[in-house]
Amino acid sequence: DGDVPEIRNIMMGGDWIAALMGADGTNMTNNLEGFTFSFDPEHMASATLGETGPSYPGTWRVLRNSDGHLKVYLNFGDEEPLVDVTDHWKVISVSSDRIELKNYSDDYTSAGGYVEKTLVFEKK
Repeated sequence: DGDVPEIRNIMMGGDWIAALMGADGTNMTNNLEGFTFSFDPEHMASATLGETGPSYPGTWRVLRNSDGHLKVYLNFGDEEPLVDVTDHWKVISVSSDRIELKNYSDDYTSAGGYVEKTLVFEKK
């Protein structure tokens, strides 16, 4: 599957910022303002606040699941605000400078539907 290594190489190809983070129409991008995300070859990731830190370690993986969907798994633990980034994301689109991800959480909204989350990374 050539898509998995291509997405991995794009993600490892530089530093990224969260251009959009939202859940069910609520824009939460400002929670991630100032963070730079980097993805290393050994599935290690980091989110660094500002130019000098602090830096928060994490893990990441790209794979095609048993349903045939391309997924990006991000784990920065449960510390705010990175807890919102920690999830298994469906790949919507990828280019050399933009990655769009979505997730439909198992949590139900008050209207009875799933919570839709969006995360867009743009190359710094």
